[in-house]
Amino acid sequence: MEHEKDRLKQMLDCFHKYDSEHMAFQAFGLSEDVEYDALVIAPSFTPYKLRMDTYCKVTTLKEGAYIGGYLVEKDGLKIAWIKIASSAGNLIDHLALCAELKFRQMIFIGAVGALKEEIELGDVCTPSIVMEYVHLDEIRSLDTDLIEMETSSFYLMTELFEIPGIALLVVSDNSASGAPLVGRSDAEQERYDHGREVVLPDMILTLAGR
Repeated sequence: MEHEKDRLKQMLDCFHKYDSEHMAFQAFGLSEDVEYDALVIAPSFTPYKLRMDTYCKVTTLKEGAYIGGYLVEKDGLKIAWIKIASSAGNLIDHLALCAELKFRQMIFIGAVGALKEEIELGDVCTPSIVMEYVHLDEIRSLDTDLIEMETSSFYLMTELFEIPGIALLVVSDNSASGAPLVGRSDAEQERYDHGREVVLPDMILTLAGR
């Protein structure tokens, strides 16, 4: 792990050598002078998509085609939020920029596919054992519950940062039960929306307040 931490430092030094400092501010509009209660990392999800602007103060700091930075505030909490593009590589690159920031914990949120019939759309899961997928049948043979792309890289980065972190994943489809990612029934869509827009935001705010 010491070797990996050295590599992270080398990565940041390389960023600063060929670009300027304050890269988290340049990319996401987040300030190094603020200590945030949590940093939320979300491929594609924004606070607005989770409808958090209806009961939190949400400030858009910076938005681009694939990334964005937001500040979510409620009852004294300050939550830094970065929207990134999907893939483990994007997560590692963009989290490395956030090494200049101050935050107490990291929360990764995203969608996940279920591989067992008893797991329903809209369920919010946090994996205990994580790995990247290669072949679906191969993963099913390991009696795996869920499948997605970035979580194992997220937990690697929490270790490098030496900051507590948790992944919260909303079930978006289920290949075992046939619940689709696209073309859901009204009931399926309602369950998914409840998990994404009610359960997930509540968990984020609860964790940030600890």
